[in-house]
Amino acid sequence: KEGESDKLIIKITEGSSFAIATYTIIVVNTDDKVTINTLDAPSIGVEGAEYKARFKVVDIDSDDSVRTDTLKVYVDNRQDWLTGVYNEGSKEYIVTGTIGTELAVGATQSVEIKVEVEDKSKVKVVEKYTVEIRGVNDPADITGLKEFYLLVEDRESIITFNVSDKDSVAKLTVTVNYTDRTKLDVKVSKKIGSEGVYELRATGEKDVTGSFYVTVVVTDEDESIVEKSMTLKIENENDAPTIGAIPAISQVLGIGVSQSLLIADVETAYDALEVSVESEVPSFSIEKVEGIYTVIGSADLAVGSYEITVNVSDGDITASETTIINIEDILVAPVFVEPEKELVATEDEKLSFSIVVTDNKVGDLGIEVISSPSWVSSISNKI
Repeated sequence: KEGESDKLIIKITEGSSFAIATYTIIVVNTDDKVTINTLDAPSIGVEGAEYKARFKVVDIDSDDSVRTDTLKVYVDNRQDWLTGVYNEGSKEYIVTGTIGTELAVGATQSVEIKVEVEDKSKVKVVEKYTVEIRGVNDPADITGLKEFYLLVEDRESIITFNVSDKDSVAKLTVTVNYTDRTKLDVKVSKKIGSEGVYELRATGEKDVTGSFYVTVVVTDEDESIVEKSMTLKIENENDAPTIGAIPAISQVLGIGVSQSLLIADVETAYDALEVSVESEVPSFSIEKVEGIYTVIGSADLAVGSYEITVNVSDGDITASETTIINIEDILVAPVFVEPEKELVATEDEKLSFSIVVTDNKVGDLGIEVISSPSWVSSISNKI
């Protein structure tokens, strides 16, 4: 130790004669440099794998002057994919990290690992060694896909996502797997004019609802497979309500008008539909007559023609139908010119004939078949 002294005694002999000399040695301390001793440092690493090395960092001086805050580890002179932690108890500096050197499959590259530290006199000590990195096949990466998507029946939905690969992005095969192919149609293709962007197009069949499990599969040139799954939930499309054609109505002055409406909706209950009428005058309204939506024209309507529009809404979609209401001073009854007539029908040929009627407003006439032969399956008419 510094300041202590020791004795060194030397004896010299010649025959029976001898001489003894005594020396006093005084110990003078010097500043020893810090040492970095390698405990475990693999010389081979694999791209993407974990790497770990251990070093003993000590100063034999009594005051142990290692400046641990100056400990650093470098990869090819850059603070890159390795980081270090110093253990005061064991005096070990442990460096770890995931090897981030990017290489092609089967390629190798040597990198220099350097550990450095300073003591209290700012003398820098460096330990260097070389590690050979071997390249491996990097798996493809699928990004941009969520776990859940909401779709509407009978309507195509486009889901965009990205696929990348550090080794073989140009040689990837992207497919899609699912089971319910009779209920759901799913296709995947690369987006035109883009790099690594794909589109998944999914369409649920008409009136098909429920949740369906779909998996995107990416295969690279080495047959390595990466998968990403999602759930597609298909809900009913809100079908528009329907309203049948409303015939033109002629009515005599002072009586009022009543016309039942043919209204329906696939999803919405009949009583929950919103039915309204639009007109230039406030004399028209919608009422329920024996449970049937009916357009009502009050008896105070003056002589004239009134265009009305009936609207039916399910709260989201509205259907409309327009008609004309005629109010007359005197309502003239229509008259058949030939109320009785013999017709000739030929087998397998369409029966067509004309009816001549007189009325003051032929355009408002409605035609109704009261009875017909059993072999007549349907009758259409045009005024």
